[in-house]
Amino acid sequence: MNIYISYFYNIRFFPETLLPVSTAAWDPKWFHNFGKSNEVFRDKRNIVNGVRMDEFAPVSLYDPETDCPQKGTPCKQTPDSCNFLKKYNNHLDTLDFTQIMNKLKELNAQYNTQDICLIVYEKPDNPCSERTGLIRWFDEHNIKLVEWTKISKVN
Repeated sequence: MNIYISYFYNIRFFPETLLPVSTAAWDPKWFHNFGKSNEVFRDKRNIVNGVRMDEFAPVSLYDPETDCPQKGTPCKQTPDSCNFLKKYNNHLDTLDFTQIMNKLKELNAQYNTQDICLIVYEKPDNPCSERTGLIRWFDEHNIKLVEWTKISKVN
């Protein structure tokens, strides 16, 4: 099983052998079956949608008053100065790697896919994203998260 990372927009290009797993605190409505949260379904291309990894999406960490005071304007933080990303990275360090990998393998088996793609909102060129923490955390466990693109080779 390969583990990739990408963002919601790219799901429209996924092959059916790649399971998108949301790591976002709040998923877009279309990622659930017409807005019904906690429901997994296959879209018209047979891509599984609605699968979440709540371990990577701790909603309780986010405080909009202190973590994003600019409210809708472009973020002026960097990954090193962002209050939320500091809390997020600390949270990742509390996770049990073996349990996470077992859950990812179970999801792969449950949905009969070959590979997993962890999904975030931000594009790869946005450094102020949970993506940086996820990449670091997996790297510390000797797994390189590769950015999935339309030309990525999925076995």
